Amino acid sequence: MAGEIYFRGRRIEKGAHGVAFTTVLHGVGESILPELFSRYVDMAVTPGELNQLLEATLSGPSTKFMSGPNGLGILDLDAGKYIPTCAGEIPARILEYIRENSGVAGAQLLTEFGRPPYGHPPDVVRACLAGLLRAGKARIRPEAGAEITSVRDPGAKDMFQKDREFKRSDILPPADQGISARDRVAICKYFSTYLNVDIDRENDAIADAVFQQFPQQVTRIQELESKWNRLPHRPELPGTIQKLRKALEDCKRSRHVEPTVQALKKHLDALRDGTEQLGIQLAELTDENLNAVVRAMDALDHQAAQLEAVGGADAVAAAVAAVRKQLAGDRPWREIGGVAAEIEAIKERYREVRLELIGRQEAKAQEIRDRIKRRAGFEKLDGDGSHQVLRPITEALYDTTPEAVQPTLEALRDSVAARLREAEEEADGRLDDLLARITKQQVVKVRHNLNGREFGSMEEVDAALKELRERLATRLEGRDDIRVRLV
Repeated sequence: MAGEIYFRGRRIEKGAHGVAFTTVLHGVGESILPELFSRYVDMAVTPGELNQLLEATLSGPSTKFMSGPNGLGILDLDAGKYIPTCAGEIPARILEYIRENSGVAGAQLLTEFGRPPYGHPPDVVRACLAGLLRAGKARIRPEAGAEITSVRDPGAKDMFQKDREFKRSDILPPADQGISARDRVAICKYFSTYLNVDIDRENDAIADAVFQQFPQQVTRIQELESKWNRLPHRPELPGTIQKLRKALEDCKRSRHVEPTVQALKKHLDALRDGTEQLGIQLAELTDENLNAVVRAMDALDHQAAQLEAVGGADAVAAAVAAVRKQLAGDRPWREIGGVAAEIEAIKERYREVRLELIGRQEAKAQEIRDRIKRRAGFEKLDGDGSHQVLRPITEALYDTTPEAVQPTLEALRDSVAARLREAEEEADGRLDDLLARITKQQVVKVRHNLNGREFGSMEEVDAALKELRERLATRLEGRDDIRVRLV
């Protein structure tokens, strides 16, 4: 206590600060602090208070962050909403330092504002930087990973809560995002007009709307695609919808705010056009319209095509042309009810032609049944025997209805005769076998070889008959245990 105390060349009266050595030293230190830290602010921010600035939505923040004589001036209250203005002395001073140096390391920022003339504690510096980040006036480049431009970006909270990561990061002024106030107005108008969502004209709010609303639009595209899959021949989705899907995917690709907003600006036209068309097509493609298109296409693919194959479409040619024209449009479901009468006319004509062919096959089958029943010995068969003989003829017939599309009209017209010939041959063979058991006479088949032969005179006829007679005589002469059937 015998010595003297000096600071910057001037003597300090030690007696004014006490009588004990530690008391004097403490008092003198406090007296010269305002000279060392001329811009010091007596303020401390707790970890819990800092976390308030890192939440996605500001709600009831500490008064320390508000503007006024006792606050840092990070936030202002506007119409009941907290806005990060960073107009206070300390955040404005930190922003100026970042801009003057075109960016600084986190450790350097803490050092610079922790020494004279500032003396700001690290928690105050971090709180001001969090405000600058919220306001879009600063960005952070971590030692590893993508840049952080918003408190909503992945890793943002860790950056402020972990001292090592903060010190190793670079604090940078805002980049030229290329997103003007006019762009934000256009983006917000898109959300309001097409998605019925009103949002603030801020990057964070826009990015939040993307992550909240765009998954619903992807789901709506999937709904449209499921309806599109029900359309005949599965056409490609319209180009506007395909561009919309790509735009939605690109906008959701990054979880960081700035790239999300930039992608939204880039794809805004595709989003507007695609969202509008998506709504229109979902409204138009009702189950009723889809079913009507399917019926129209079925009428062309099955009934009309089969009628044309058998030359039976002339009576409904105009109706077929009208349905084809309707289905050739980009949106065939529009006004699909206008061709309902034409579709019914095609189907009615198809039923008429098919019913006629069914009648023909039944008449031919009955003709064959009658012939077999007239064969000698058929009357000797019991019920089971006659059923066994005639069954191949019934099985050869197509079991179908006038409304069915299989077998085709062409098959009904062209293949029934061949099927019945084979069935007739089998029925005759079965009758031969059954009669052989009853009469003990075996039936022998002899081919007459007269099919397709031409005769120019009675002499040629007599010669053919003589030849046939000789062949039959060879089989029958001296035999009473066989019968001959010409085939």
